[in-house]
Amino acid sequence: MKLFKLLAVSFAIMIGFGSCTEDCNHDFIEHDHSQELVGTWSIIGPNYAEALIIKEDKTMQWITSDAGEYSETTARYEAVNNRMTIFWEDGTIEKGRLSVVPGCDFIMT
Repeated sequence: MKLFKLLAVSFAIMIGFGSCTEDCNHDFIEHDHSQELVGTWSIIGPNYAEALIIKEDKTMQWITSDAGEYSETTARYEAVNNRMTIFWEDGTIEKGRLSVVPGCDFIMT
C-alpha cells in the first residue's frame, strides 16, 4: 500500500512538472503596470540625484546629477503586461520585467 501511495505521488509530481508543452510559451500577467508608470520617479543620494519622468505619450526623460555633472536624455518606451522596453535616443534598447508599487517603487529587471 505504501508503494502504491509513493508511486501515485511520484506520478502526480511528474504530471505537474512535465505538463507544460510548447503551448505554454506565453507571458504570465501578474498585473498590467503600464498606467501606473506615468509620473516622476526619483533617487537622491550623497552627491547624486536622478529623476525619470514618464509621460502618458510613451516618452520619458532621464535627468541625472552626479558630483556636479548634469546630464539629460530622452527615450520612448513600451510597457505591455509585465514587460518593458526602453528605446534610448542613442539607439540603445533595454528590455526587462516590470514591477511597480504605485507611488512608491518602479523596478525593471
